[in-house]
Amino acid sequence: MNDDKIKISWDDVQKAPEQSSPPSSPSQPRESWGQVSTIAHQASTSGGSAHTSLMYRAWFYLGLAGILAGLLAWGLQETIKTSPRNATEVRAQFESVAKDLERQDPMWARMTEAEQMNRFRDTYAAVTRKQSAFWMAIIAAAIAAGLGVVDGLVNRSSAQAIRGLALGLLGGAVGGFIAGYLAQWLYVSLLPTGTESHGVTAQQVFARAVGWAIAGCLACAPLGLAFMSVKRCVLAAFGGLLGGLLGGLLFDLIGTESASRFIGIVGIGALSGLFISLAEEVAKSAWLKIEAGRLIGKQFIIYRNPTRLGAAATNEVYLFKDPAISALHAHIERRGRRLWLVDHQSSSGTRVNGNAVREQVLRHDDLIQIGETRLRFGERHQE
Repeated sequence: MNDDKIKISWDDVQKAPEQSSPPSSPSQPRESWGQVSTIAHQASTSGGSAHTSLMYRAWFYLGLAGILAGLLAWGLQETIKTSPRNATEVRAQFESVAKDLERQDPMWARMTEAEQMNRFRDTYAAVTRKQSAFWMAIIAAAIAAGLGVVDGLVNRSSAQAIRGLALGLLGGAVGGFIAGYLAQWLYVSLLPTGTESHGVTAQQVFARAVGWAIAGCLACAPLGLAFMSVKRCVLAAFGGLLGGLLGGLLFDLIGTESASRFIGIVGIGALSGLFISLAEEVAKSAWLKIEAGRLIGKQFIIYRNPTRLGAAATNEVYLFKDPAISALHAHIERRGRRLWLVDHQSSSGTRVNGNAVREQVLRHDDLIQIGETRLRFGERHQE
């Protein structure tokens, strides 16, 4: 009789197959349930925290996009000359308008000097308003396009990027044109004499800041259309307003006109991006944060009802390069005051806190498992 004993080493234990509870849904494969249980257990023992890459922090990528878009806007407006650049060019335009009036208006010679002056002021003001409109349309289109495309780029969604780019260009150009026209009119109206004075005055700084605030507000408001969300339109408009306000304040305080344009335009881009992210963070009511997967650390604020999750790039939460995730895997919809997670008969199923679900009311800090991706649900207003 052999007295051999069975020897089990620690390596053998580590190689042993993991035993776990059976799935709560008969359609869920046993093998994937073991993996999901392990991930859920790791999440619970680690407190559900995940390291967030700097690239996925909204204030960083929106601020950086604003700076780059501002640089592009500055370069475009320096290349495409839509308005005088310095005092010499302003004087030349002033004289050109006077000569055109004298040559083209048959009633000019019969007017009194006071009438000629009033006619000249009205004509010159109209010219500067049009120039300001085109100038701001170029700037706003570049900045809005940069801020509109960045969400899609970060989310790896070409559909979101193209939609954001198109809406940013169109909305920024239209909003910027209207804003530039109104801003110039308001700017001149707020000045004590109706014209700019030599040097920098408090009234001039205030007037320009108000004008740029309007421009930033109208230029950034269309960014929410990429998400089909009125709330994001309002938040983007508020962020653009604050960015434009501070950018306008900086414009007249820099020194030279060239430096003022550079700092002011890049400043409105960067500050608009930062304030948009800040406004969204403060006002958000529900969100998803990826704790495991391709976009670990990325936060998706829930704007639309419903908000779709899946492997198709058209989803609001695009979860790419995961074969276990269906094209439209699940969605989150509002029913009354609560948000529900609904599975779309996906091939690998959807789990909440380790339990397979077809539909489930979501509560703050719930852990959602879709394929290899783990998302933490957050909600600010709870019952």
